[in-house]
Amino acid sequence: AGDGPGTVAARYATTLAGAGLEIDAGGFPRLDVVLVGVGSDGHLFSVFPDSPTWDDPRWAQAVPAPTHIAPHVARVTLHPLVATAARMVIAVVFGAGKAAVLGEIFGPERDARRLPAQLARRSGALWVLDEAAAAALPSELREAGAE
Repeated sequence: AGDGPGTVAARYATTLAGAGLEIDAGGFPRLDVVLVGVGSDGHLFSVFPDSPTWDDPRWAQAVPAPTHIAPHVARVTLHPLVATAARMVIAVVFGAGKAAVLGEIFGPERDARRLPAQLARRSGALWVLDEAAAAALPSELREAGAE
């Protein structure tokens, strides 16, 4: 059986709070490195588009099972602003199934609530992509990445 996501999220937040981490100006733990993937809907961690996690100040939160993306299981996520507090974010994205959303993430419109992975589009981030995932990036980024 095990503990539910709410209990696990509370334990995770308590562990982070007790780790002696520096806290950024927004009140979030400043991790040295955060390694993330990006969902085909643009989610980061388990912060899905238009997620209520933005409005909850807890560092770790329970997330109900998403119906729009697999796996359809309840999850625990970090608050999205933990990504902005991190000294470095490494985003690893592979496959043609992620190309369209990467094109949006690196497009002209910035709306991290709609595309949470845009939080990793920042200074201090490293994006690791294969050619298939990078196919829809703006041409100036594809050319720069080929060097």
